[in-house]
Amino acid sequence: MHWGSEFILGAAGKTPGRGVNGLTCSLIDPVSDQPEFKRSAVKILPANLPWQLVAFGLFPKDEVFSIPNSLRSTLPSFDSAQCVLFGREQDSDLIRVSFKAAHHIDPLEELDSIPEFGLKDVMKKLKLDETCGEPVMRYSDKRRGVVRLIRAKEKVLSAHNVNWTH
Repeated sequence: MHWGSEFILGAAGKTPGRGVNGLTCSLIDPVSDQPEFKRSAVKILPANLPWQLVAFGLFPKDEVFSIPNSLRSTLPSFDSAQCVLFGREQDSDLIRVSFKAAHHIDPLEELDSIPEFGLKDVMKKLKLDETCGEPVMRYSDKRRGVVRLIRAKEKVLSAHNVNWTH
């Protein structure tokens, strides 16, 4: 499986917009559009992306597939981002969506920037902002740079959790 721009994207890399394939050489097969990385030289260095976001939520089966599709447009807002469905509960009425992002600076410190709008869009689509009409609990530890948000619905925590650090 190639983790291309459908699931993983970001503004960083040699070829932005090609997902993890953008980290290797930019050559692609003209017929299959597969990246040529089987013989690529690599140099692995740690990414300096101190701001990180981990968000996930439970959504009803009838709306779960629209969540990753709508979040896909926010992936290029960050230096690195991914959005996937996860879990094994095939007979459950709820399916999990995971959204992870990393950026070189806290998007809320870049006023009126694409990353700030992207973060606000993620919060809205995961129903973790003030427009969702449901209670959202907030925990903030400024010393450690951690913020956690959990949405409660009908007296039940619906497993939405956002943790970002900077």
